[in-house]
Amino acid sequence: KRLLGKVSRLSIRTGLSPQQGEALLRRDLDLIVTSDALMDANDVVRYRLFSERYLVITPKDAHKSVRTVEDVRALANSLPIVRFNRTSQVGMQIERYLRRIELRMPIRLELDNADALTSMVAEGIGWAVTSPMCLLQGAAHTSRVATHVVDNLGLERSLSLVARRDEFIAIAEET
Repeated sequence: KRLLGKVSRLSIRTGLSPQQGEALLRRDLDLIVTSDALMDANDVVRYRLFSERYLVITPKDAHKSVRTVEDVRALANSLPIVRFNRTSQVGMQIERYLRRIELRMPIRLELDNADALTSMVAEGIGWAVTSPMCLLQGAAHTSRVATHVVDNLGLERSLSLVARRDEFIAIAEET
């Protein structure tokens, strides 16, 4: 609402972080809020908004607490994983982490939408690694999932506002 008084036109899009970053660099977008801060790009400025630790969600009726990485391994042996799309920034980060802890599971169900991912877990299809913001996007289904904060999971992400250097800096700072 505040930005509408400062710009002649405002177009808001949602989508996967890699596509947003490419659109910013192509000049199709002027500002993006993203989990991919475009660290390889030189001509952008980044404003970190916040960071969040990932958590594990399971169907509500699973009843077993998931507190350690060993519990995650046990969960992976008992229930399929519901994944974020591997072309998304969140999906890529989670996949790298799962490989690092040597958890290799077949790809059975992949989604590009946090609401759909939470819905699938709520339906009992499997479990997932997600972030608090992604969980909020699936708020309609959260009463049917259990959330687990895993000690020493060591997985977090930051959301940043990214803009091209020397363009729209006042709007970026205001935002």
